[in-house]
Amino acid sequence: MIRLPAFHFSLVLAASLGLGACASSTGPADLDGATFAQARAAYLAGDYPRALALMRSEAALGNPRAQYTLGYMYYHGQGVPQDMEQALQWIRQAAAQGDPRALEALSALAAAGMRPQEPANAPAQQ
Repeated sequence: MIRLPAFHFSLVLAASLGLGACASSTGPADLDGATFAQARAAYLAGDYPRALALMRSEAALGNPRAQYTLGYMYYHGQGVPQDMEQALQWIRQAAAQGDPRALEALSALAAAGMRPQEPANAPAQQ
């Protein structure tokens, strides 16, 4: 499995979680709604099981920030077993909505030799 340097994902997630006041609603989910705020607070407090449940709820409503954060949590095994397939699924969903953090993550994974548009277990082309 190819791993993206942790500092890169950490920087991307910090930007994702730290810019909440600047975001506007771009889809059916309220990006800055109460549920996402609770999920963000739980994540930052290290309460990953609570954050996971709340992020899943928001992600199911189409919130790209929640989708990206779920991908991050699966990538690093925070509150869930580490699962690259799930990580990429959620990151791809967020990227499909134009989430800049997700787009950056997919670019970084591609630069690291993984083809993120394909299954994570597919061998990288040399």
